[in-house]
Amino acid sequence: IISILLKKHPDIICLQEVFLKSNAHILQERFSQKGFKHFFKFKDLLIISRQPFLFSVGKEFMSQGSFLSFAALDVLYGKGFQVIGIKTKMGDFVIVNTHLLSAYAFSAPRYQSVRENQVREICAYLKTKGGDVPIVLVGDFNFQPYTKPYRTIGDFTFHDCSQSVLRTTKRKKLDYIFSSRINSHEIVVRGQFTALSDHSFLEANLPSYASGIHFL
Repeated sequence: IISILLKKHPDIICLQEVFLKSNAHILQERFSQKGFKHFFKFKDLLIISRQPFLFSVGKEFMSQGSFLSFAALDVLYGKGFQVIGIKTKMGDFVIVNTHLLSAYAFSAPRYQSVRENQVREICAYLKTKGGDVPIVLVGDFNFQPYTKPYRTIGDFTFHDCSQSVLRTTKRKKLDYIFSSRINSHEIVVRGQFTALSDHSFLEANLPSYASGIHFL
């Protein structure tokens, strides 16, 4: 996994499902040898960066689903999101990394309502930050395009920059890169499957605003 990611020459890497601290330690150790000096782990989320953080915040979702459902493991562990600020020559911007309710990505209303609430929690927190700082929101969202949680993100002025990526698992599209206050036409997003994961990873370039920052 490390070798494949390094071949893409990223500046920032956003990972999900890094549950074990021992795995996070291995990743930090290996990436630090390649010039990555800034790391932020929260829950199963890990951000690895060449760029220093202006700030880093982790938030656990209040809405986690029910123990009496396929969401039991999510409830036990507790899902959340992490937010970092990055400074570039062209200005500051914010990256949000998240992993919404899994429940095997079932699309029943009881699961979609939890994901919708989780999206609202992310957007409500970002609203408290105020200002007009550009935002990139990435992660494993466990919903498909044009479902209610997906539309809710659009209601908060986010644009799906990963529309060109038709699927990120064998049958579904569950992973996304959304942006707000950034010219979406300037963000180039690609997906790639490997034998090392059941999900395609997404990569994006922010050519002009973020001085060519490349993140995965």
